[in-house]
Amino acid sequence: MPLPMRQVINVATPDPRLSAVRALNRVLPGKGDGESLREVLRDFPLQGSDGGQMRDICFGVCRHLRPLNHWLNQQLSKPLKASAQPVRLALLAGLYELWFSDRPAHAIVNAYPQLCRKLKAPWAAGLSNAVLRKASQITIEQAVADAPANIQLSLPDWLFKRWQKDWPDDADAMARANLQTPPFTLRVNRQQQQRADALTALGEGARAGSVAPYSIYLQPARPVFQLPGFEQGALSVQDEAAQLPAELLQAPANGRILDACAAPGGKTGQLREKFPATDLTALELEGKRLARIREN
Repeated sequence: MPLPMRQVINVATPDPRLSAVRALNRVLPGKGDGESLREVLRDFPLQGSDGGQMRDICFGVCRHLRPLNHWLNQQLSKPLKASAQPVRLALLAGLYELWFSDRPAHAIVNAYPQLCRKLKAPWAAGLSNAVLRKASQITIEQAVADAPANIQLSLPDWLFKRWQKDWPDDADAMARANLQTPPFTLRVNRQQQQRADALTALGEGARAGSVAPYSIYLQPARPVFQLPGFEQGALSVQDEAAQLPAELLQAPANGRILDACAAPGGKTGQLREKFPATDLTALELEGKRLARIREN
């Protein structure tokens, strides 16, 4: 018996586009339970080019969600039902690939009707074909040319207003910078090695981060199991901005530190590395997220 859409969305698959839709379905508004996209993607262990495509789609859709949603809504004669959320996500993923990836447009347009069928939504195959064919004829700039700036820049209304108030001359530039894909960033465990040694071990494509003292940029990104020392805790994946709070913190050698919002555990681990003799307490309200701290 064919599975309904609500069950299909939870079936394991090696398909990077279907996996991306499944992951997005857990984090976007109305569906999430406090998990971040980075945490959710740990449950989708695709590797190689398939894993790269899945992650690119997931982060890309989230990064450009407002302009993608804006244009898609204009193409629909009536809103999609809440039960068709996976179809909406598939359409958003297709739009992202068309406008922001270097994958061939004809391959993208042809792939998503089939994806709708995999989602047990064959009725959406024609919709996908029509929407993506139309989108393939224009650019994202043309698609949102008449939209307000905060939609073009994919920022919440309240945040863009605050930036305009606090930094009137820089708000647009800050928003555009926020849309840039960040580098794949590692944190070196200072208790196990120096950054220079880690750079040598990582080899080509690795360079020292520009802000945090133990950060390393790696381009192109690699699967973590291929990183020398990762399994032994010598390296962690952590965005550079997330590394700064612990680096700025000053604590007495035998003092106490409370990490009051600890999941997924990167900051907690960093604090333990920087202050090995300190009494460190990590708190997290969400049980599922607490498990991530233990893993890290």
